[in-house]
Amino acid sequence: MTQQQQLFQTLQSTFGHTTLRPGQSEVIESILQGQSAIAIFATGAGKSLCYQLPAILKQGMCLVVSPLLALMHEQRDYLQSKGVATACLDSTQSKEETLRIENAVRDNALKVLFISVERLNSQKARTLLSQSNISFLVIDEAHCISEWGHNFRPDYLKVAKYRHELGINQVLLLTATATNKVARDMAGKFDVSDQNIIRTGFYRKNLFLSAAHISESQKDEYLLAFLKKAKGAGIVYVTQQKQAEEVAKMITACGFPAEAFHASLQSEKKAQIQADFLAKANLIVVATIAFGMGVDKPDVRWVLHYDMPKSIEGYSQEVGRAGRDGENAHCVALINNEKIATLENFVYASALERESLTLLFDELFGDPATDYHLNEYDLAYKTNINQLVLKTLIVQLELQGYLQVNYSYFAELSIAFTQDKDKILAKYSPERQLFLTQLFSCFEFKKKWGLLSHQALSEQNIPQAKAQEVVEYLQNQQLIDVKVAKYTSVYSKPIQQVNINELVESFYQQSQIKEQGELARLRHLLKFFQLTSCYHKALASYFGDMHAPEQCGHCGVCCGKQLIVNAQESHELDIETTRNTLRDASQFASQRGVIFSTHLKALFLLGLNCPYFTKYKFRQLEGFGSLSGVKYEKAKALIMERAL
Repeated sequence: MTQQQQLFQTLQSTFGHTTLRPGQSEVIESILQGQSAIAIFATGAGKSLCYQLPAILKQGMCLVVSPLLALMHEQRDYLQSKGVATACLDSTQSKEETLRIENAVRDNALKVLFISVERLNSQKARTLLSQSNISFLVIDEAHCISEWGHNFRPDYLKVAKYRHELGINQVLLLTATATNKVARDMAGKFDVSDQNIIRTGFYRKNLFLSAAHISESQKDEYLLAFLKKAKGAGIVYVTQQKQAEEVAKMITACGFPAEAFHASLQSEKKAQIQADFLAKANLIVVATIAFGMGVDKPDVRWVLHYDMPKSIEGYSQEVGRAGRDGENAHCVALINNEKIATLENFVYASALERESLTLLFDELFGDPATDYHLNEYDLAYKTNINQLVLKTLIVQLELQGYLQVNYSYFAELSIAFTQDKDKILAKYSPERQLFLTQLFSCFEFKKKWGLLSHQALSEQNIPQAKAQEVVEYLQNQQLIDVKVAKYTSVYSKPIQQVNINELVESFYQQSQIKEQGELARLRHLLKFFQLTSCYHKALASYFGDMHAPEQCGHCGVCCGKQLIVNAQESHELDIETTRNTLRDASQFASQRGVIFSTHLKALFLLGLNCPYFTKYKFRQLEGFGSLSGVKYEKAKALIMERAL
């Protein structure tokens, strides 16, 4: 039997298909021929089959790196239902389940293993994977690799390094939203040739795309009117978690079945909402962007963006969840200047100051000979850099050779014995009993639980990594229960002489470029919604698809409903009151040793949070957020001109 015959036999016997969709054949052929590839397919165009089919046909285990548990679990359950030996390595599993999966990996008993990028960061996980025959690596939502992408995740930067560390020759990158620039960046990081970058068309003839200029105060009225006419299940996308709760409550009170969905919900609640959404024909989910990945519901009849999305890439991905069954679906975006200003201000809220970078690099490299114990939560408060930005900086320092992670541990580790301590000790040789007695003496017990004293550990000359290894072993033997907090990574510094001023300037300039890129994405999206030509044509062209019709005949513009966004209304400013507010806030900052820079003053007036404001409770001060709705650039200019 030829490879082609075997491919189609497996396609039919395992997945019940007799043909492949456009693009799938080229990607699958590349993988079966031992080449790496990038598949840029529109949402719902069948990316998953591009790795599922080769995974069955190739020798070894396909390793899939995925950003979301829901996505991993949905794909795992699907493949298991098809008889494919599949597993996930994630934090939701019991110790017994984890051990079973680890043994299956060592025994080469799996065809597909899903793993999160955070788990892949663990040396223990990579040691396990090195004991298996990995056929090829798959990176789902691969635009997360690129700093030019709309949903960059810093941990993804290290995947290319891990690929070489594990000796994986082949890679398949999957995404629904990669511009030419992002695709080139992805290809460069993973050595994928241009001929193996495969795109499918982005034009969806069954989607009606439109936008409406609706003020913040009129949104609820518009939404309720829309829901009275809408049919079937749909998704309302909002920006903030609190908003999801409020809008869902309002919709439910008006007689529509609705659920709020966001990242802070318990896993069980998320799973229940996802299951209900798949099962019910008319459920409305009011969600942040956390909802959608891993929920493959073909009959979503509409998507409404209550808030403007943050990028064309995000918009494309979210509207792509509608009408996957090929039937008509409506996608409406509500646009207004107030929300545009808010989204721009969010970008500025994450901006890096030189002062923060100086604090960070002084903290990390002040003593080049000493390993640095890094807890992101604590370091964010020390430097006033939010945790996502901080994580990105640390990863960049690793990749540039300034830092090297040695091991990780939990700064707060507590144990409780599941049986009498003497019975536990009696299970081991005298030599091991002595070591365990020394280790247990390092825990300060209060009733049931004992907290590890790192000072006592040092006095007993027990290495941190050894203590953690033994605690993990005892936990696996069900001899102790464990509670952990404050995940800490220990870094050495291969480069002894670091020019901190040069490093500050280099990273500051990079951050400025990134900031301008984020703002440009927002402004590009606003221009998109105000086009005088076809939305579908522009959307397809943005992603490099030049085959969409010049006029689709079923978007807002083609139907004569061009969006016009009026100039932002000016805000009446009470200059004297605002000056007094800033004077009091400056005094409050000075008392706490905080340099109240122009940037921090602007954030305070606009009601935008940062680590310092959380740490020192600035939000409780009168005047916090008194200029919310004003653009950051305007607030900053007024402060610099000393008008405030």
